[in-house]
Amino acid sequence: MPEFFLTRHSKSNYSEYDKTLQGENPQEGFDHSKQESSDLSEAGIKLAKEKAKDFFDKLKPETDRVFFVTSNEARAIGTANIYRLEAKSRG
Repeated sequence: MPEFFLTRHSKSNYSEYDKTLQGENPQEGFDHSKQESSDLSEAGIKLAKEKAKDFFDKLKPETDRVFFVTSNEARAIGTANIYRLEAKSRG
């Protein structure tokens, strides 16, 4: 039986949302396609790396498979990429 593990994005600066709020038309809403960075804070990057290592320490590479799914939020994609890089480094 497959198991599913969910994680939320790591700590974020939310600076991408601040750009919208401080822009010419803050009521216009947030455009995901204009995100410029992962928006993770330094603490968020460190935390995601630690959690990714902990997660993959529990898996068995000879039998376990990993499939990543993320929202289109830059901070979620950034967090997923940290997990993906950890998985890649372990083969």
